[in-house]
Amino acid sequence: MRLGNPLKVANSAWERWGIRYYSNTEFRFLIEKSEACYTAEWEGTDDRGLQDIAAAAELAGLADCNKKLNESVAEEVIKLADFLPENPIILDVGAGTSSTTFKVLEKLSNLKKHIQICLLEPNNKALEQGKKILLDSNFARQIDIHTYNHPDLKLVELFLNPTFDLVISSAALHHHAFLYPAVLNISNVLKQGGLLIVGDWHNSMWLDPGRVYNFLQSLDWKYKLTDLSKFSEIFQIEPLPETDPLLRKANEQICSFWKAYAEVKTPDIPAYEILEGHRPPIHYQEIFEKVGLNLIRPLRMLLDQSALLCVHIGQKQ
Repeated sequence: MRLGNPLKVANSAWERWGIRYYSNTEFRFLIEKSEACYTAEWEGTDDRGLQDIAAAAELAGLADCNKKLNESVAEEVIKLADFLPENPIILDVGAGTSSTTFKVLEKLSNLKKHIQICLLEPNNKALEQGKKILLDSNFARQIDIHTYNHPDLKLVELFLNPTFDLVISSAALHHHAFLYPAVLNISNVLKQGGLLIVGDWHNSMWLDPGRVYNFLQSLDWKYKLTDLSKFSEIFQIEPLPETDPLLRKANEQICSFWKAYAEVKTPDIPAYEILEGHRPPIHYQEIFEKVGLNLIRPLRMLLDQSALLCVHIGQKQ
């Protein structure tokens, strides 16, 4: 387990982490560096790493969080199936091995005659694995599959016109420090009246180095005293208070997850980094509205009294 680059946290918290820019050019440069950090993470993701995440979530008492997000996105799709045409065109952003798409098609194939599905995923190995899973499924005859080995920031280059009736995304969009362009791209490729259903991780833990410092104090490693001393020299270690009880609970849970991850991590694969682009759910809702997506359902929280896992639903105006 590593701390990781502070450029990975939501850009709204950059100043708190001592990251400053003085022009649009500098901002774009920092965003490119941030995206490069996440690209390296995507390229290193494999089944064993995902299994470690699932095991850590179970050990922390959270069940399999990514599975829960996948299933919940699928549940929302079925609830909104009447909004979709008889032969819908669907895009899965950050498809991974198509776990979310599989859950959606497992149920939607009973309601629709024919479905076109596009898998967008920057990790080619995961993309090919996901395609094979769908082709081997019981509903394979009802679907056309198209794969795109690209990040979501390439969407508007791949699809020049509004194309999709539905876009789904699970545990993927938080891989952006600057979230607005990714959601804007999704909105641009949605047809009028099209739906965006996003399931993701949320908390405010990584927005403040003081909170991170307190968390690091609860861990043990060989050079802990030296590393924490350096951390306190660079960053403000007096934590900001979190007034929202739903976020406080989410922060506690994400810390429990990482402590569990340190116990279950497979030794011979690269470690994930604890600094991430997790944000409070309100940030997603604000960005949806900015890009012309109406929130047609209340925010759905998947854990009791916690904002850790949420599903957002928007419809293009």
